[in-house]
Amino acid sequence: MRHFPLTLLLAGSALGTGCSGGDKGSESKAPPVLLASSPTTGTAGTTVSLAGEHFGDEQGGSGLVRFGGVDAAIQSWSDTSLVATVPDGAFPGSRDVLVVTSVGSSNSLAFSVVLPPAIYVNDDTAPATEPNVIEAFAVSATGVATAIGSPLVQGVAGPGYGGLDGGTLAVHVPTRRVLTSAFGSLTSWNIDPATGALTSAGTLALGGNYLYGVLMSADGARAYVADFDADQLVGVSIAANGALSELPGSPYASADGTARIAFSMDETYLYASSESISVASLRGYAIEADGSLTELAGSPYDQANRTYTFERAPDADRFYLGNDTYISAYEPNELIISVQAGAPWKTAKDFIEA
Repeated sequence: MRHFPLTLLLAGSALGTGCSGGDKGSESKAPPVLLASSPTTGTAGTTVSLAGEHFGDEQGGSGLVRFGGVDAAIQSWSDTSLVATVPDGAFPGSRDVLVVTSVGSSNSLAFSVVLPPAIYVNDDTAPATEPNVIEAFAVSATGVATAIGSPLVQGVAGPGYGGLDGGTLAVHVPTRRVLTSAFGSLTSWNIDPATGALTSAGTLALGGNYLYGVLMSADGARAYVADFDADQLVGVSIAANGALSELPGSPYASADGTARIAFSMDETYLYASSESISVASLRGYAIEADGSLTELAGSPYDQANRTYTFERAPDADRFYLGNDTYISAYEPNELIISVQAGAPWKTAKDFIEA
């Protein structure tokens, strides 16, 4: 009989684990579970609601929400729902969202971080005695463009052609960066992830005056510039903070009036066309491991008349070249570009049908 109270006590403890108080204790020991997020895409600063289970009551304590490994600011927290904002440090792309508590980490949900809709304009219309500027415009849901701040000065003053310095630009979304060429210089700009505004990250003075082609690598770590005025290509290394420096061996010799450039699909080769009237002014280069360029055997290749456009097809190593009178197509063949059968086409109709 002496054991009966002890038996009751044990039974009472066992029953206690099945009551509501025991459920609360069980929840506190379960890892969080993420079920849904709303919305599933957004810019930095976007408010995101997360639904799930076993979040506990850890706001202000050990509870965290992370987008791509970056901690987010938390607005509210309960056991089944959280509200957080996408952090500035989450770069564009598909990012895993996690909830972390003192018990452990949740499963992940995919969230697409994007940049705010914006247009960037390299403005070459300044007077010949003034520097170029770059302008940023926010784009509304209805397509209305509104200037973000004042035009930003880039490069140095130069004579230009009637005030036109021949600049161009390249935008690299994954690293939130814009590169712009101006009179004799290349400038790197960081994109504000919440507003789309630009801030300068550095300027690199280059040898030539008129820099027409700017091409950034897929990883955003390198760029190549067609220097029309100095008949050369410039290779540039881009640091994580946007600082610019020249690649080994840069600049690289090219054809007279080099203006347009394009990568092969795997970025192992680069091709440069010219606005010169020389027929042997299309050049090919191997891109070495350090980013430097080595001209390919058989280069330069024949190029019919001067070139105003030079682009690679989006899904194949086929290059289209447009000039004053017609379009030509080229395909690499044993590292040598050869004119595609049937090219050049004399009219736009023939080109479309091809």
